[in-house]
Amino acid sequence: MRDMESSNLHAVEDRFPFYARLPLRILADKAELPENSYYVLAPALGVALAVLAILARALLIGMATTKVAYITLFPLVPVGALVGGWITGTTVAVLGAILLHTFVLPLEGGADWFALLVFLGSCGLIIGTTELMHRAEARAFKAEAMEAVQSQILEERKRGADTLRVALSRLEATFENAAVGIAEVGLDGRWLRMNERLCDIVGYRRDELMQMKAGDITHAEDREADRENVRRLLAGEAGSYSTEKRYIRKDGKNVWANVTVGIARNATDQPVNFVAVVEDITARKAAEAHNQLLVAEISHRANNLLAVVQAIAQQTSFEGDPKAYVAKLVERIQSLAASQRLLVRNEWQGTDLCDLVRAQLAPYRDLIGGRIVANGPAIRVNAAAAQTIGMALHELATNAAKYGSLSNEDGKVQIAWGVAGDEFSISWEENGGPKVAPPTRKGFGKTVLGRMAEISVGGHAQLTFAENGARWTLTAPADRIFVR
Repeated sequence: MRDMESSNLHAVEDRFPFYARLPLRILADKAELPENSYYVLAPALGVALAVLAILARALLIGMATTKVAYITLFPLVPVGALVGGWITGTTVAVLGAILLHTFVLPLEGGADWFALLVFLGSCGLIIGTTELMHRAEARAFKAEAMEAVQSQILEERKRGADTLRVALSRLEATFENAAVGIAEVGLDGRWLRMNERLCDIVGYRRDELMQMKAGDITHAEDREADRENVRRLLAGEAGSYSTEKRYIRKDGKNVWANVTVGIARNATDQPVNFVAVVEDITARKAAEAHNQLLVAEISHRANNLLAVVQAIAQQTSFEGDPKAYVAKLVERIQSLAASQRLLVRNEWQGTDLCDLVRAQLAPYRDLIGGRIVANGPAIRVNAAAAQTIGMALHELATNAAKYGSLSNEDGKVQIAWGVAGDEFSISWEENGGPKVAPPTRKGFGKTVLGRMAEISVGGHAQLTFAENGARWTLTAPADRIFVR
Protein backbone atom coordinates (compact mmCIF):
# COMPACT_ATOMS: atom_id res chain seq x y z
CA MET A 1 0.00 0.00 0.00
CA ARG A 2 2.77 2.46 0.91
CA ASP A 3 4.72 1.58 -2.24
CA MET A 4 1.63 2.40 -4.30
CA GLU A 5 1.17 5.75 -2.55
CA SER A 6 4.83 6.66 -3.08
CA SER A 7 4.50 5.76 -6.76
CA ASN A 8 1.47 8.05 -7.08
CA LEU A 9 3.36 10.99 -5.51
CA HIS A 10 6.38 10.47 -7.76
CA ALA A 11 4.05 10.36 -10.74
CA VAL A 12 2.72 13.80 -9.77
CA GLU A 13 6.25 15.17 -9.45
CA ASP A 14 7.19 13.78 -12.86
CA ARG A 15 4.00 15.07 -14.43
CA PHE A 16 4.31 18.62 -13.08
CA PRO A 17 7.97 19.89 -13.16
CA PHE A 18 8.70 23.61 -12.95
CA TYR A 19 8.19 24.15 -16.65
CA ALA A 20 4.99 22.11 -16.87
CA ARG A 21 2.75 25.14 -17.39
CA LEU A 22 4.73 26.61 -20.34
CA PRO A 23 2.41 27.09 -23.32
CA LEU A 24 5.05 25.63 -25.65
CA ARG A 25 5.32 22.51 -23.45
CA ILE A 26 1.52 22.17 -23.31
CA LEU A 27 1.27 22.45 -27.12
CA ALA A 28 3.98 19.80 -27.53
CA ASP A 29 2.11 17.46 -25.16
CA LYS A 30 -1.18 17.96 -27.00
CA ALA A 31 0.53 17.33 -30.32
CA GLU A 32 1.96 14.12 -28.74
CA LEU A 33 5.48 15.09 -29.75
CA PRO A 34 8.46 13.29 -28.18
CA GLU A 35 9.33 14.44 -24.67
CA ASN A 36 12.70 16.01 -25.68
CA SER A 37 11.17 17.91 -28.58
CA TYR A 38 10.80 20.95 -26.29
CA TYR A 39 14.57 21.49 -26.37
CA VAL A 40 14.36 21.85 -30.13
CA LEU A 41 11.14 23.87 -30.24
CA ALA A 42 12.21 26.41 -27.60
CA PRO A 43 15.36 27.70 -29.40
CA ALA A 44 13.63 27.40 -32.75
CA LEU A 45 10.86 29.67 -31.49
CA GLY A 46 13.53 32.06 -30.17
CA VAL A 47 15.21 32.19 -33.59
CA ALA A 48 11.88 32.87 -35.29
CA LEU A 49 11.04 35.68 -32.88
CA ALA A 50 14.51 37.24 -33.25
CA VAL A 51 14.26 37.24 -37.06
CA LEU A 52 10.72 38.61 -36.78
CA ALA A 53 11.97 41.47 -34.54
CA ILE A 54 14.69 42.47 -37.06
CA LEU A 55 12.27 42.33 -39.99
CA ALA A 56 9.72 44.37 -38.06
CA ARG A 57 12.30 47.04 -37.32
CA ALA A 58 13.36 47.20 -40.96
CA LEU A 59 9.76 47.58 -42.06
CA LEU A 60 8.66 50.01 -39.38
CA ILE A 61 11.57 52.48 -38.93
CA GLY A 62 14.10 51.59 -41.61
CA MET A 63 17.62 50.31 -41.55
CA ALA A 64 19.69 53.51 -41.14
CA THR A 65 18.44 55.15 -37.95
CA THR A 66 20.12 54.44 -34.65
CA LYS A 67 17.21 55.59 -32.54
CA VAL A 68 15.55 53.07 -30.26
CA ALA A 69 17.77 50.27 -31.57
CA TYR A 70 16.02 47.54 -29.56
CA ILE A 71 12.42 48.79 -29.92
CA THR A 72 11.18 45.60 -31.67
CA LEU A 73 13.27 43.20 -29.57
CA PHE A 74 12.04 44.36 -26.15
CA PRO A 75 8.39 43.19 -26.65
CA LEU A 76 9.40 39.83 -28.14
CA VAL A 77 11.87 38.88 -25.38
CA PRO A 78 9.16 38.66 -22.63
CA VAL A 79 6.77 37.11 -25.17
CA GLY A 80 9.35 34.43 -25.89
CA ALA A 81 10.08 33.92 -22.19
CA LEU A 82 6.34 33.64 -21.42
CA VAL A 83 5.61 31.19 -24.24
CA GLY A 84 8.76 29.11 -24.43
CA GLY A 85 10.61 29.75 -21.17
CA TRP A 86 14.08 31.08 -20.54
CA ILE A 87 15.58 29.21 -23.51
CA THR A 88 13.29 31.02 -25.97
CA GLY A 89 13.66 34.39 -24.23
CA THR A 90 17.46 34.15 -24.10
CA THR A 91 17.60 33.08 -27.77
CA VAL A 92 15.47 36.08 -28.79
CA ALA A 93 17.62 38.53 -26.81
CA VAL A 94 21.06 37.22 -27.78
CA LEU A 95 20.33 36.28 -31.41
CA GLY A 96 18.29 39.44 -31.94
CA ALA A 97 21.18 41.60 -30.70
CA ILE A 98 23.66 39.73 -32.93
CA LEU A 99 21.46 40.10 -36.01
CA LEU A 100 20.73 43.76 -35.23
CA HIS A 101 24.34 44.77 -34.84
CA THR A 102 25.54 42.59 -37.69
CA PHE A 103 23.08 43.56 -40.41
CA VAL A 104 21.40 46.78 -39.24
CA LEU A 105 23.36 48.86 -36.73
CA PRO A 106 27.02 47.94 -36.29
CA LEU A 107 28.53 48.79 -32.91
CA GLU A 108 30.63 51.97 -33.37
CA GLY A 109 31.47 53.31 -29.93
CA GLY A 110 31.29 52.99 -26.18
CA ALA A 111 27.74 54.29 -26.08
CA ASP A 112 26.57 51.48 -28.36
CA TRP A 113 28.27 48.87 -26.21
CA PHE A 114 26.77 50.39 -23.08
CA ALA A 115 23.32 50.34 -24.67
CA LEU A 116 23.84 46.68 -25.59
CA LEU A 117 24.81 45.82 -22.05
CA VAL A 118 21.76 47.67 -20.68
CA PHE A 119 19.58 45.83 -23.20
CA LEU A 120 20.98 42.41 -22.34
CA GLY A 121 20.80 43.15 -18.59
CA SER A 122 17.20 44.25 -18.92
CA CYS A 123 16.40 41.14 -20.95
CA GLY A 124 18.09 39.00 -18.31
CA LEU A 125 15.96 40.62 -15.60
CA ILE A 126 12.79 40.11 -17.62
CA ILE A 127 13.65 36.49 -18.42
CA GLY A 128 14.61 35.74 -14.80
CA THR A 129 11.38 37.31 -13.50
CA THR A 130 9.32 35.40 -16.01
CA GLU A 131 11.09 32.14 -15.12
CA LEU A 132 10.43 32.72 -11.42
CA MET A 133 6.80 33.38 -12.25
CA HIS A 134 6.62 30.12 -14.22
CA ARG A 135 8.19 28.18 -11.40
CA ALA A 136 5.92 29.69 -8.76
CA GLU A 137 2.88 28.87 -10.88
CA ALA A 138 4.17 25.32 -11.45
CA ARG A 139 4.80 24.85 -7.73
CA ALA A 140 1.30 26.05 -6.89
CA PHE A 141 -0.21 23.76 -9.52
CA LYS A 142 1.91 20.85 -8.36
CA ALA A 143 0.94 21.49 -4.74
CA GLU A 144 -2.72 21.46 -5.75
CA ALA A 145 -2.22 18.23 -7.68
CA MET A 146 -0.28 16.71 -4.78
CA GLU A 147 -3.06 17.70 -2.40
CA ALA A 148 -5.61 16.06 -4.68
CA VAL A 149 -3.52 12.89 -4.88
CA GLN A 150 -2.96 12.85 -1.14
CA SER A 151 -6.69 13.36 -0.59
CA GLN A 152 -7.33 10.44 -2.92
CA ILE A 153 -4.75 8.36 -1.07
CA LEU A 154 -6.37 9.19 2.26
CA GLU A 155 -9.78 8.27 0.87
CA GLU A 156 -8.41 5.01 -0.48
CA ARG A 157 -6.78 4.35 2.88
CA LYS A 158 -10.09 4.95 4.62
CA ARG A 159 -11.95 2.68 2.20
CA GLY A 160 -9.22 0.05 2.59
CA ALA A 161 -9.40 0.32 6.38
CA ASP A 162 -13.20 0.05 6.28
CA THR A 163 -12.98 -2.97 3.97
CA LEU A 164 -10.36 -4.58 6.18
CA ARG A 165 -12.42 -3.87 9.29
CA VAL A 166 -15.52 -5.46 7.71
CA ALA A 167 -13.47 -8.45 6.52
CA LEU A 168 -11.93 -8.91 9.97
CA SER A 169 -15.35 -8.60 11.55
CA ARG A 170 -16.75 -11.26 9.24
CA LEU A 171 -13.74 -13.48 9.85
CA GLU A 172 -14.15 -13.08 13.61
CA ALA A 173 -17.88 -13.82 13.35
CA THR A 174 -17.14 -16.91 11.27
CA PHE A 175 -14.49 -18.01 13.76
CA GLU A 176 -16.77 -17.59 16.76
CA ASN A 177 -20.02 -18.92 15.25
CA ALA A 178 -18.66 -21.85 13.24
CA ALA A 179 -20.45 -25.17 13.78
CA VAL A 180 -17.06 -26.80 14.39
CA GLY A 181 -14.32 -26.05 16.87
CA ILE A 182 -11.48 -23.86 15.57
CA ALA A 183 -8.22 -23.22 17.43
CA GLU A 184 -4.72 -21.86 17.02
CA VAL A 185 -2.07 -23.94 18.75
CA GLY A 186 1.54 -22.89 19.35
CA LEU A 187 4.48 -24.93 18.09
CA ASP A 188 5.00 -26.04 21.71
CA GLY A 189 1.46 -27.43 21.81
CA ARG A 190 -0.07 -24.65 23.93
CA TRP A 191 -3.56 -23.41 23.12
CA LEU A 192 -3.33 -19.83 21.81
CA ARG A 193 -6.85 -19.05 20.66
CA MET A 194 -10.09 -20.99 20.30
CA ASN A 195 -13.77 -20.44 19.60
CA GLU A 196 -16.66 -21.21 21.92
CA ARG A 197 -17.63 -24.36 20.02
CA LEU A 198 -14.26 -25.95 20.83
CA CYS A 199 -14.78 -25.12 24.50
CA ASP A 200 -18.19 -26.83 24.34
CA ILE A 201 -16.64 -29.94 22.77
CA VAL A 202 -13.87 -30.40 25.36
CA GLY A 203 -15.80 -28.95 28.32
CA TYR A 204 -13.21 -26.35 29.38
CA ARG A 205 -13.43 -22.56 29.56
CA ARG A 206 -11.10 -20.49 27.39
CA ASP A 207 -9.02 -19.25 30.31
CA GLU A 208 -8.56 -22.86 31.44
CA LEU A 209 -7.45 -24.05 27.99
CA MET A 210 -5.00 -21.15 27.68
CA GLN A 211 -3.08 -22.62 30.62
CA MET A 212 -2.89 -26.07 29.02
CA LYS A 213 -1.39 -27.91 26.07
CA ALA A 214 -3.33 -29.85 23.48
CA GLY A 215 -1.67 -33.05 24.65
CA ASP A 216 -3.02 -32.52 28.18
CA ILE A 217 -6.58 -33.34 27.07
CA THR A 218 -5.68 -35.89 24.37
CA HIS A 219 -6.38 -39.53 25.18
CA ALA A 220 -3.18 -41.35 26.10
CA GLU A 221 -3.65 -43.91 23.33
CA ASP A 222 -3.82 -41.15 20.69
CA ARG A 223 -0.85 -39.01 21.75
CA GLU A 224 1.85 -40.93 19.87
CA ALA A 225 -0.07 -40.64 16.58
CA ASP A 226 -0.47 -36.90 17.26
CA ARG A 227 3.26 -36.47 17.78
CA GLU A 228 4.06 -38.28 14.53
CA ASN A 229 1.59 -36.13 12.57
CA VAL A 230 3.08 -32.93 14.05
CA ARG A 231 6.58 -34.11 13.17
CA ARG A 232 5.54 -34.63 9.54
CA LEU A 233 4.02 -31.14 9.41
CA LEU A 234 7.11 -29.43 10.80
CA ALA A 235 9.38 -31.44 8.51
CA GLY A 236 7.38 -30.32 5.47
CA GLU A 237 6.39 -33.89 4.62
CA ALA A 238 2.72 -32.88 4.60
CA GLY A 239 0.83 -29.61 4.29
CA SER A 240 -1.92 -30.77 6.67
CA TYR A 241 -3.34 -33.91 8.22
CA SER A 242 -6.73 -35.22 9.33
CA THR A 243 -7.26 -37.80 12.04
CA GLU A 244 -9.88 -39.18 14.40
CA LYS A 245 -8.88 -38.96 18.04
CA ARG A 246 -10.28 -38.80 21.54
CA TYR A 247 -10.23 -35.83 23.88
CA ILE A 248 -10.75 -36.19 27.61
CA ARG A 249 -13.41 -33.71 28.71
CA LYS A 250 -13.22 -31.81 31.95
CA ASP A 251 -15.92 -34.13 33.36
CA GLY A 252 -13.70 -37.14 32.56
CA LYS A 253 -15.75 -38.43 29.65
CA ASN A 254 -14.20 -39.24 26.28
CA VAL A 255 -15.31 -37.29 23.22
CA TRP A 256 -14.43 -38.44 19.71
CA ALA A 257 -13.36 -35.73 17.28
CA ASN A 258 -12.32 -35.50 13.65
CA VAL A 259 -9.33 -33.12 13.76
CA THR A 260 -7.86 -31.42 10.69
CA VAL A 261 -4.60 -29.56 11.33
CA GLY A 262 -2.64 -27.20 9.09
CA ILE A 263 0.40 -25.02 9.76
CA ALA A 264 0.61 -21.22 9.42
CA ARG A 265 3.89 -19.75 8.15
CA ASN A 266 5.32 -16.23 8.03
CA ALA A 267 6.70 -14.30 5.05
CA THR A 268 9.98 -16.21 5.26
CA ASP A 269 8.14 -19.56 5.21
CA GLN A 270 8.94 -20.25 8.85
CA PRO A 271 6.23 -22.09 10.85
CA VAL A 272 4.37 -19.82 13.28
CA ASN A 273 1.56 -21.93 14.74
CA PHE A 274 -0.88 -24.75 14.00
CA VAL A 275 -4.50 -24.20 12.95
CA ALA A 276 -6.91 -26.97 14.00
CA VAL A 277 -10.52 -27.61 13.00
CA VAL A 278 -12.28 -29.96 15.43
CA GLU A 279 -15.57 -31.71 14.65
CA ASP A 280 -17.42 -33.66 17.35
CA ILE A 281 -18.10 -37.17 15.96
CA THR A 282 -19.02 -38.87 19.23
CA ALA A 283 -22.58 -39.53 18.03
CA ARG A 284 -21.29 -40.98 14.76
CA LYS A 285 -18.84 -43.23 16.60
CA ALA A 286 -21.62 -44.41 18.90
CA ALA A 287 -23.82 -45.13 15.88
CA GLU A 288 -21.00 -47.08 14.22
CA ALA A 289 -20.48 -49.13 17.39
CA HIS A 290 -24.23 -49.71 17.64
CA ASN A 291 -24.35 -50.81 14.00
CA GLN A 292 -21.48 -53.23 14.54
CA LEU A 293 -23.26 -54.62 17.59
CA LEU A 294 -26.49 -54.81 15.62
CA VAL A 295 -24.81 -56.69 12.78
CA ALA A 296 -23.37 -59.18 15.27
CA GLU A 297 -26.78 -59.45 16.95
CA ILE A 298 -28.53 -60.01 13.64
CA SER A 299 -26.02 -62.69 12.74
CA HIS A 300 -26.59 -64.37 16.10
CA ARG A 301 -30.36 -64.13 15.80
CA ALA A 302 -30.31 -65.38 12.23
CA ASN A 303 -28.42 -68.46 13.37
CA ASN A 304 -30.88 -68.95 16.19
CA LEU A 305 -33.81 -68.43 13.83
CA LEU A 306 -32.45 -70.98 11.41
CA ALA A 307 -32.06 -73.42 14.29
CA VAL A 308 -35.69 -72.81 15.29
CA VAL A 309 -36.88 -73.29 11.69
CA GLN A 310 -34.84 -76.49 11.51
CA ALA A 311 -36.46 -77.72 14.75
CA ILE A 312 -39.92 -76.82 13.44
CA ALA A 313 -39.27 -78.74 10.25
CA GLN A 314 -37.92 -81.78 12.07
CA GLN A 315 -40.76 -81.91 14.61
CA THR A 316 -43.47 -81.24 12.05
CA SER A 317 -42.27 -84.05 9.80
CA PHE A 318 -43.36 -86.65 12.37
CA GLU A 319 -47.00 -85.50 12.57
CA GLY A 320 -48.67 -86.88 9.46
CA ASP A 321 -48.71 -87.22 5.72
CA PRO A 322 -46.80 -84.85 3.37
CA LYS A 323 -49.75 -82.52 2.73
CA ALA A 324 -50.40 -82.07 6.42
CA TYR A 325 -46.68 -81.59 6.96
CA VAL A 326 -46.47 -78.74 4.41
CA ALA A 327 -49.57 -77.00 5.75
CA LYS A 328 -48.42 -77.13 9.39
CA LEU A 329 -44.86 -76.14 8.47
CA VAL A 330 -46.07 -73.07 6.58
CA GLU A 331 -48.37 -72.03 9.42
CA ARG A 332 -45.65 -72.36 12.04
CA ILE A 333 -43.07 -70.47 9.97
CA GLN A 334 -45.66 -67.72 9.36
CA SER A 335 -46.21 -67.50 13.09
CA LEU A 336 -42.50 -67.19 13.63
CA ALA A 337 -42.31 -64.54 10.89
CA ALA A 338 -45.07 -62.48 12.54
CA SER A 339 -43.00 -62.23 15.71
CA GLN A 340 -39.89 -61.41 13.70
CA ARG A 341 -41.67 -58.56 11.89
CA LEU A 342 -42.54 -56.93 15.18
CA LEU A 343 -38.97 -57.26 16.41
CA VAL A 344 -37.48 -55.90 13.18
CA ARG A 345 -39.90 -52.97 13.24
CA ASN A 346 -38.61 -52.16 16.73
CA GLU A 347 -34.94 -52.67 15.71
CA TRP A 348 -34.72 -55.80 17.88
CA GLN A 349 -35.37 -53.74 20.99
CA GLY A 350 -38.28 -55.98 21.98
CA THR A 351 -41.99 -55.51 21.35
CA ASP A 352 -45.19 -54.75 23.22
CA LEU A 353 -46.85 -57.96 24.46
CA CYS A 354 -50.30 -56.76 23.42
CA ASP A 355 -49.05 -56.22 19.84
CA LEU A 356 -47.54 -59.71 19.90
CA VAL A 357 -50.85 -61.27 20.98
CA ARG A 358 -52.76 -59.47 18.23
CA ALA A 359 -50.16 -60.46 15.59
CA GLN A 360 -50.41 -64.17 16.51
CA LEU A 361 -54.20 -64.08 16.61
CA ALA A 362 -54.49 -62.15 13.35
CA PRO A 363 -56.45 -64.99 11.62
CA TYR A 364 -59.10 -64.60 14.36
CA ARG A 365 -59.04 -60.81 14.65
CA ASP A 366 -62.84 -60.63 14.26
CA LEU A 367 -63.22 -62.61 17.50
CA ILE A 368 -60.89 -60.40 19.56
CA GLY A 369 -62.89 -58.42 22.09
CA GLY A 370 -65.75 -60.91 21.83
CA ARG A 371 -65.02 -64.58 22.07
CA ILE A 372 -61.31 -63.86 22.56
CA VAL A 373 -60.48 -61.57 25.47
CA ALA A 374 -56.91 -60.45 26.18
CA ASN A 375 -56.09 -58.58 29.39
CA GLY A 376 -52.82 -57.42 30.92
CA PRO A 377 -50.60 -54.42 31.63
CA ALA A 378 -48.37 -52.78 29.05
CA ILE A 379 -45.27 -54.94 29.02
CA ARG A 380 -42.37 -54.80 26.58
CA VAL A 381 -40.88 -58.25 26.15
CA ASN A 382 -37.42 -59.02 24.77
CA ALA A 383 -36.70 -60.83 21.53
CA ALA A 384 -36.30 -64.32 23.04
CA ALA A 385 -39.52 -64.04 25.03
CA ALA A 386 -41.40 -62.62 22.03
CA GLN A 387 -40.31 -65.51 19.84
CA THR A 388 -41.24 -68.13 22.45
CA ILE A 389 -44.57 -66.64 23.53
CA GLY A 390 -45.51 -65.95 19.92
CA MET A 391 -44.98 -69.58 18.85
CA ALA A 392 -46.88 -70.80 21.93
CA LEU A 393 -49.86 -68.55 21.17
CA HIS A 394 -49.89 -69.76 17.56
CA GLU A 395 -49.97 -73.41 18.64
CA LEU A 396 -52.70 -72.75 21.18
CA ALA A 397 -54.83 -70.78 18.69
CA THR A 398 -54.40 -73.42 15.98
CA ASN A 399 -55.35 -76.23 18.41
CA ALA A 400 -58.34 -74.22 19.69
CA ALA A 401 -59.59 -73.62 16.14
CA LYS A 402 -59.32 -77.31 15.25
CA TYR A 403 -60.34 -79.08 18.44
CA GLY A 404 -61.01 -76.53 21.18
CA SER A 405 -63.23 -73.61 22.08
CA LEU A 406 -62.82 -71.81 18.73
CA SER A 407 -64.03 -74.85 16.79
CA ASN A 408 -67.74 -74.17 17.61
CA GLU A 409 -69.97 -71.12 17.89
CA ASP A 410 -70.03 -70.83 21.69
CA GLY A 411 -66.49 -71.33 22.95
CA LYS A 412 -64.33 -68.56 24.37
CA VAL A 413 -60.66 -67.90 25.08
CA GLN A 414 -59.29 -65.86 27.97
CA ILE A 415 -55.67 -64.63 27.67
CA ALA A 416 -54.17 -62.89 30.70
CA TRP A 417 -50.73 -61.78 31.77
CA GLY A 418 -49.20 -59.82 34.59
CA VAL A 419 -46.27 -59.30 36.94
CA ALA A 420 -46.24 -60.16 40.66
CA GLY A 421 -43.04 -59.09 42.35
CA ASP A 422 -40.17 -60.44 40.28
CA GLU A 423 -42.28 -63.03 38.49
CA PHE A 424 -44.03 -62.76 35.14
CA SER A 425 -46.94 -65.00 34.18
CA ILE A 426 -49.16 -65.50 31.15
CA SER A 427 -52.10 -67.86 30.76
CA TRP A 428 -54.38 -69.21 28.04
CA GLU A 429 -57.73 -70.61 29.20
CA GLU A 430 -60.51 -72.09 27.05
CA ASN A 431 -64.11 -72.81 27.95
CA GLY A 432 -67.42 -73.51 26.24
CA GLY A 433 -65.88 -75.70 23.58
CA PRO A 434 -66.24 -79.39 22.83
CA LYS A 435 -65.23 -81.89 25.46
CA VAL A 436 -61.44 -82.04 25.45
CA ALA A 437 -59.31 -85.14 25.75
CA PRO A 438 -55.53 -85.03 26.29
CA PRO A 439 -53.47 -85.81 23.16
CA THR A 440 -52.27 -89.39 22.83
CA ARG A 441 -48.82 -88.45 21.51
CA LYS A 442 -46.32 -85.69 21.99
CA GLY A 443 -45.93 -83.44 18.93
CA PHE A 444 -44.19 -80.17 18.12
CA GLY A 445 -47.00 -78.12 19.63
CA LYS A 446 -46.62 -79.76 23.01
CA THR A 447 -42.84 -79.27 22.77
CA VAL A 448 -43.27 -75.54 22.11
CA LEU A 449 -45.73 -75.19 24.97
CA GLY A 450 -43.55 -77.15 27.32
CA ARG A 451 -39.82 -77.73 27.27
CA MET A 452 -38.96 -75.13 24.58
CA ALA A 453 -40.78 -72.38 26.44
CA GLU A 454 -39.13 -73.27 29.73
CA ILE A 455 -35.61 -73.32 28.28
CA SER A 456 -36.07 -70.07 26.33
CA VAL A 457 -37.13 -67.88 29.29
CA GLY A 458 -35.88 -69.98 32.23
CA GLY A 459 -39.41 -70.50 33.55
CA HIS A 460 -42.03 -73.17 34.17
CA ALA A 461 -44.81 -74.13 31.69
CA GLN A 462 -47.91 -76.19 32.41
CA LEU A 463 -50.51 -77.50 29.92
CA THR A 464 -53.72 -79.14 31.25
CA PHE A 465 -56.84 -80.46 29.52
CA ALA A 466 -60.05 -80.11 31.49
CA GLU A 467 -63.46 -81.13 30.13
CA ASN A 468 -64.43 -77.49 29.44
CA GLY A 469 -61.17 -76.69 27.60
CA ALA A 470 -57.39 -76.54 27.55
CA ARG A 471 -55.39 -74.36 29.94
CA TRP A 472 -51.76 -73.25 29.53
CA THR A 473 -49.67 -71.16 31.92
CA LEU A 474 -46.10 -69.91 31.76
CA THR A 475 -44.28 -68.33 34.70
CA ALA A 476 -40.75 -66.95 34.48
CA PRO A 477 -38.39 -64.46 36.17
CA ALA A 478 -39.35 -60.97 35.06
CA ASP A 479 -35.77 -60.10 34.11
CA ARG A 480 -35.83 -62.93 31.54
CA ILE A 481 -38.95 -61.45 29.93
CA PHE A 482 -38.56 -57.68 30.00
CA VAL A 483 -36.34 -55.59 27.75
CA ARG A 484 -33.23 -54.65 29.68
